[in-house]
Amino acid sequence: MAGEPETLDVDEPLERRRHRHWFDRLITLSDGVFAIAITLLAFNLHGPANWKTVGDIWASLGPQLDAYSLSFVVISVYWLAHRRFFAMIVTVDAPVTVLNLVMLALVALVPAATEFVHGAGPLQAAMMIYSALVVAIGVSMAMTWGYAALAADLV
Repeated sequence: MAGEPETLDVDEPLERRRHRHWFDRLITLSDGVFAIAITLLAFNLHGPANWKTVGDIWASLGPQLDAYSLSFVVISVYWLAHRRFFAMIVTVDAPVTVLNLVMLALVALVPAATEFVHGAGPLQAAMMIYSALVVAIGVSMAMTWGYAALAADLV
């Protein structure tokens, strides 16, 4: 019932409870990193310092909004895949945790890479860096899933 304290299942073995706790903490951390990465994308949007018309604002924000939209979709797709993968994982161990942390570290870099894309530097070089990051996130997620499903039988 709502408002009642949650009762502790004292019959649940300590080891099972500890593994469930590790799993829950990893999911919570992961959701937080994805949410912060998406939030930081919006903080990176900046209008022109000196503007006179709405057209000036749109001219300045256009490339930034394109990069924001792309990064929002990239982060969202990886979050959806992460959610689906971890819904099938029964428990986590140290290698899954480390591999997931590597993937989260890469996701946390997406806002900075997005700034490269809409920055003043050469677009082709920025897109190569951005693309490499997106691929690295996918590879790290695949390694996490591959280890969990094939090597450790955690699925």
